[in-house]
Amino acid sequence: MSYANRWAVFGLFFFSGSCALVYQITWMRLFRLVMGNTVFTSATVLTAFMAGLALGSFIAGRLTDRTTHPLRTYAWLEVLIGLCGFGMAPAFAAAEPLYSWLYTLLSESPLLLSIGRFLVSSALLLLPATLMGATLPLLSRFMTQRVDSMGRDLGRLYALNTLGAALGAAITGFCWSPPSASR
Repeated sequence: MSYANRWAVFGLFFFSGSCALVYQITWMRLFRLVMGNTVFTSATVLTAFMAGLALGSFIAGRLTDRTTHPLRTYAWLEVLIGLCGFGMAPAFAAAEPLYSWLYTLLSESPLLLSIGRFLVSSALLLLPATLMGATLPLLSRFMTQRVDSMGRDLGRLYALNTLGAALGAAITGFCWSPPSASR
C-alpha cells in the first residue's frame, strides 16, 4: 500500500473516532430526556458504549482473519454505524412508551426504575457501540500486513482514533449547543 493510502486510512480512522464521541455525547443528551441530568444517565451511556466496544472488538477479533477484504468490511461497518446514528432518535422515540410504562410500574421503587431504564437504554445503544468496537480489529488486520511495522501501525491507528475522539468530544461538548427550547 502506498504511503498516501496508508495516511488516508489513518485519517479515516481519526474521523471515525471523532464521530464516535459525537454520537456518545448526543446520546447522553438524548437519554437525559428520560433519565434526567443525572450521573445515572452518564453511567448508562458510558457503560453501554464501553460494553459495546468490548463486545465488538471481541467478535471482530475472532472473525477478522476469515475476511478477505477487511477494509471493505470496515467501510460497511462505518455505513452501518452512521445508519444507527441517524436511527437513534426514531428508536428512542419508539421506546418512549416503554419508558412511560416502566415509570408507571416502578415509580415507587427508584432502584428498580433506574435498572429498567438502564436496561432499555443499553439495549438501544448496544448495536451501534458493538459495530464501533469491531472497527479497530478490522483496520488492524488491514494495516498490519508486514510484521516489522505492526506495532507502529497499530499504535498510530489507536492514537489517531483516540485523538479524533477527543476532538469530537471537544467540538460536541464545548462548541455546539442545541437549539433553544424557549418559544
